[in-house]
Formats: sequence, C-alpha cells, structure tokens
Amino acid sequence: MNPIYKLIGLVTLLFAALLIFNYVADDDFFVPAKYLAEHGDDDDDDNGVSAVSIIDGQVAVHIDEEIQKQANIQTARLETAEHWNEIRAYARVLDIQPLIEWRLHHRTAQTERRNAELAVQISRQEFERLKLLRSEASNISERQLQQARLQWMNEQSGLDAAEDKLNNIRIQLIQGWGNVFAEKLMSDEVFAARLFERGSVLLLVILEGNTELPDNTDTILINEQGRDRSQAQEAYYLSKASFPDNQIHGRTYLFHTPASSLRAGIYLEGWVSAGTETTTGVYIPPAAVIWYVDKPWVYIKSGEDKFLRRDLDEYTITRQGWFVNKGFHHGELIVVRGAQMLLSEEFRWSIPDEDDDP
Repeated sequence: MNPIYKLIGLVTLLFAALLIFNYVADDDFFVPAKYLAEHGDDDDDDNGVSAVSIIDGQVAVHIDEEIQKQANIQTARLETAEHWNEIRAYARVLDIQPLIEWRLHHRTAQTERRNAELAVQISRQEFERLKLLRSEASNISERQLQQARLQWMNEQSGLDAAEDKLNNIRIQLIQGWGNVFAEKLMSDEVFAARLFERGSVLLLVILEGNTELPDNTDTILINEQGRDRSQAQEAYYLSKASFPDNQIHGRTYLFHTPASSLRAGIYLEGWVSAGTETTTGVYIPPAAVIWYVDKPWVYIKSGEDKFLRRDLDEYTITRQGWFVNKGFHHGELIVVRGAQMLLSEEFRWSIPDEDDDP
C-alpha cells in the first residue's frame, strides 16, 4: 500500500480517538439537552433563590427567606437621635522619665536648701549669743564676735546659692512644661504622687490644624486606636502644652487620665465636645459595619427578600455607634448580623459562571 495512504489513515484514526475522549470527559454529554433546559445547571442553590440587581444606584442582594433563616440574618430598627457636635483629636501618652529626673534634682535641691536654712539659723543664734555675752561681761573678744558674724554670712551665702539652684530647677520645669503644669506638679502632692507612682499618665492632646480647644473644656474622651468607643475613658485638662508633637501638626494641650494599660509613646484617638449645638441623625450599630475597598458599608433590608448595600460617607464614631446625619432614615432596618454573608453572596452572584460564554 502506498505510504501516503497509510499516513492519512493513521491521522484519521487519531482524530476520531480524540473526539471520543472529549465527549466522554464532558459531564453533560450523556445528559439529554431537554433536561438541561428544564432544570438548569447543578451549581444552582437548591435551598432558595439569590440574585443581585441595581436599584436607584444601590446594589441590592435578593435572598430567599429560607436562606435568611439558615444564615441567621438579624436586623435592628434605626431611630432618630441628637448628637452633640465633637472635634476629633489625637493623644500621645508621654514618657515622664524627664520629669522623674527633674523630681530627683528638685528633691536634692530642696534638701540642700533646708540644710542651708538650718546652718544659717545656728550661725545667727551663735553670733547673737556671743554678742549678748560681750555686752554683759565683756569677756568675748571682738575677734570672736567677728568670726561668728563671718560664719553667719557664709552660711547665708550658702542659703542664697541653694535658693538660686532650686529656683533654676523650677525654671527648667516651667520652660519645658509650662507654668500652670509646673505649679500643679510642685503644689499638688496627690497629683504628683499618682503621676510618679503610675496611677495616672500624662497625655499630649493634639488638635489638627488651627483648631483650638473650646473654652471651659474640662474633660475629653480618649481610646486606643481601632477599639470600640464604648471602651473610651475620660481624660482631664491640665494646661496648654509648651511643646509640639513630632508626628502631627496642630495645637497641643496637656491632659491626664488613669493609667490603665496605656504605654508611653502610643497614640490614642480623642473626642472633644464642640459646645451646646447638636445634629440630628441616626446611630449605626458597630456590628452592622463591614469594610470593602477601604470603605465602611452596611446593608439595609428594604423588602422581604431584598437588602441594599449602602456606604457611610461621613460619620462620627461615638460611644453609641457610628453617627451619620444623611443617607439613612428613622425606621429603616439595618442588618446587625449576617452583613458579611450578604457581601459574600453579592459577589458570588456577580461573578460569571465559568461555563458562561465570554
């Protein structure tokens, strides 16, 4: 037989074998087309129906009620609330090691001054004693009296030097920390004891830009970054700070707060009351908030099987929740459990099936 015919026959045989293999490997090859048309793909959820749509520019996830029960999706009703306006702030826990060293020098100088005062008192009394003896019996020489006077003057010079040293240490504290804080640290023994025994910590509070602390502000709320604001604690005003923050530009103030577990150097979030004015809005429960593409979102239930994904453009994190004054309304049902599942379901249905035509 001609070799060319043999080659053509071999190629034909291989081609037929490949066709048979592809048909056998296809899961739907032996399934009637009529069945597929009636029942659809096996990937569909047998327990209910889910789909995604766009309603008035908002993404809507349609979840069958049976699936909602299985996923334990829970909602809460939003209520109108009045929110006291606030100013956001930052706070840094200060390292008081410089104050501890200052305190050591200050105590040493105080001891030196007390010793000098005692020495002056003794030398003055000795001079007066000799002076009295000389006037009564004249058995004290002028030389002895002059020596006693000289000793008294020397001791007085020592006291003056001790006073100057103590005053210079006070000035160093004032220059570094401000007059008001310096006075409190030196005169309020209870405050100083709590500070040096770590019962409380010093905070440098920073208001960004040109924002100033409102008048008569006695307390602010501070919290570790990223924590639920319900755990925030109060910090108490001391004075304006005489030094800036190295990381954040803005006006600075000194506060103190119970030490808790706060470590020197960490930054905290802060909230300052901005006066007596309030804003009307709603509080979003923290459990309702999910993050997607670096933005916070929530789901609102707007029907028996419909959930709208809505973003939080402007918000203020408070102890009561995330306060917003637009985009949400009294009486709306917000998802407080299962929001992450809704997001997953939304994207599961928005991803094309691998068998769909491109």
